[in-house]
Amino acid sequence: MNIIKHKIIRLGILGTGWAANKIAETIQKTNSNFSIFAVGSRDKENAQKFAAQYNIPNIYNYDELLSDRQIDLVYIALPNNLHYEYTKKALLNNHNVLVEKPMTLSYNETKELLELAKSKNLFIIEGLWIQFLPIIHKIKTIIDNGIIGEVKHLSASLSYPIENNYRIYNAEYGGGALYDLGIYCIGFCQYILGNDIKNISVNPIIRHGVDVYDNILLEYNNAIANLTCSVFYTDKRLATISGTKGFIVLDSIGFPIKFEIYDNNYKLLDSVYTQQITGYEFELQECHNAIINKQIETKSLSHDEILANIKVMESIRNDCKKN
Repeated sequence: MNIIKHKIIRLGILGTGWAANKIAETIQKTNSNFSIFAVGSRDKENAQKFAAQYNIPNIYNYDELLSDRQIDLVYIALPNNLHYEYTKKALLNNHNVLVEKPMTLSYNETKELLELAKSKNLFIIEGLWIQFLPIIHKIKTIIDNGIIGEVKHLSASLSYPIENNYRIYNAEYGGGALYDLGIYCIGFCQYILGNDIKNISVNPIIRHGVDVYDNILLEYNNAIANLTCSVFYTDKRLATISGTKGFIVLDSIGFPIKFEIYDNNYKLLDSVYTQQITGYEFELQECHNAIINKQIETKSLSHDEILANIKVMESIRNDCKKN
């Protein structure tokens, strides 16, 4: 691992799209332990605009950024199909890496990258940002403390109407609802229920060679999970966790800030609110802490959890291809 002797992490961002802007905005608003040292893009004009907006001193193409030894952490915010290629290049150039979700489009590619990082003692994590939120951790603590009893059912839905997006509707770019939206539901489900899944089934709708809607059923020994995601429509984006003594309702899988706890008679027991700026500050803070402490993964999202999530998604994707 590169020895970081300073507490401010110098970040290099590959890409100038929505996710890159959200990370840059978070750093700008939080006065965090990061400075954006460089941006890399194939489009010089886009890179210049991005750099001007966030006061970034260095403008590169992709390979130039990866060659800069002054960068402590590379954030890869490229289309899904480029994650594997550029994450591997970053690791081979001895960079710590935060790669936007999904880390790759397959279990084997993800496993290869995690093993490569481990062999080089480099930090690597997937940017599944809701896994780092304190509100999600509070829900897990409440469940572990038996407040709602043994969990029997979990439901989660995340849908946005995404139109005229070349990446979402193109299989070559790793498009579809599953990798962009369903991954949040799957990550949340496995964080709560674990990964000892006995059966996986999916009822998808396929358009233009990609899944635009997925209705997913995960069966455990003593629990079931119903997960839906779509790029067709807007829904409430709620999550519900039902146990033998009560249930929890999370206000949103997309941007959670509140949950309520009820008993089996529908009596409200508690409402829990959390404050956040963009929500991404918690992911960044864990990255900072891990790198400064010479760790190769975070506490909130381990490498094993990343592999468990992509294993489920690969199974679902393979089923989608049969339809």
